[in-house]
Amino acid sequence: MENYVYRLPGGEIVAIFNDITDRKLAEDALKKSEERYRGVVEDTPVLICSFLPHGEITFVNKAYCDYFQKSFEALLGSNFLDLIPNLDRVTVKGLIEALTPDSPTQSHEHQVISKSGKTRWLRWMNRALFTPQGQIISYQSIGQDITERKLAEIKVSRLNNELEIRVNERTEELESANKELESFVYSVSHDLRAPLRAVTGFAHILVNRHLDGLNEEGQHYLKNVLEAGNHMGILIDDLLQYSRTGRGTLQMRPIELAPIIEGLEVTFAELMENSNARLIIEKPLATPLGDATLIGQQFSNLIENALTYCHPDTAPVIRITSKRQGNQVLIRVIDNGIGIAPEYHQKIFKVFQRLHGQDDYPGTGVGLAIVAKAARMMEGEVKVESSLGKGSQFTLVLPAAEIH
Repeated sequence: MENYVYRLPGGEIVAIFNDITDRKLAEDALKKSEERYRGVVEDTPVLICSFLPHGEITFVNKAYCDYFQKSFEALLGSNFLDLIPNLDRVTVKGLIEALTPDSPTQSHEHQVISKSGKTRWLRWMNRALFTPQGQIISYQSIGQDITERKLAEIKVSRLNNELEIRVNERTEELESANKELESFVYSVSHDLRAPLRAVTGFAHILVNRHLDGLNEEGQHYLKNVLEAGNHMGILIDDLLQYSRTGRGTLQMRPIELAPIIEGLEVTFAELMENSNARLIIEKPLATPLGDATLIGQQFSNLIENALTYCHPDTAPVIRITSKRQGNQVLIRVIDNGIGIAPEYHQKIFKVFQRLHGQDDYPGTGVGLAIVAKAARMMEGEVKVESSLGKGSQFTLVLPAAEIH
């Protein structure tokens, strides 16, 4: 009970008694709640602190004191920014001051300085407390040590950087080796032309002047020399073309495909007429970003392949499409030829890889290697979908030109 005693002017005494049981129960409950809350705050392993807008610390829990190896009294009234390295102070202060009634919470990571002088990492969750009018009252922060995680991240980042450096160095070495190899191939191919011309030249002289003087066996051998010389000449030309692919400065720009294809129609006109071939261009053709010369080489080799590897009793039909897909252009050259078994889909893009004898289908095995190399030079790729007897679909994937 709560009582009040008053003496009236006439001398009477008045006593007032008030039952405060409910209030006392509420106060006891509040006290117990505060004790429980304080127990939780003190026993939790995370760091908890409160500070005023100018940085003065008003409360820290035991974990906070233990972490910085300072007493409660030493920390109370000090500025929390003093525990943060100079490099991070401005950033942390700016992040906290940016909190508003509409966005009162924010988390960040920063370094701290321990009593021993060692730098460690903490992750903080900050909450700003405001008056109903929106004026800042104070801040409450909960922190957790993430030093081990940060050190692991720093180590992984360093290893990734070192790996990237090694990969770049290895890539440069491989590019240098490839350039040397291409230069070697170009030099050898070029130097082989002179003696080959001499061999085939003398063989032609024998045919023109002395063929009648040779018996049937001699004529057969001479014919083989000429055929081998012609094939060797074609092979050298293809090798030179492969080594030249991409040797010059690439001129990456939007490429209109129609003029290139129309030019190749003229180039292959006689061959197409002799085989009753049809070239179907499905317009409109999407515009890729590439080098006109390289794209021209790709189309030339793919069209020539379609005209070469066809069924003897079926007129070749070649269809060309070009569609945009996201930031890429997919150019497809589709034929109704003899097709390619799935197990050879990767092999055919390597130099000198042939699936048929010279007597069945002429060629050197360099054409598709040029197509693949040109695609790589333009940061693209080439794919094939095919099965035996059902034709082939070659897809050139190139960057798409910007649409204006």
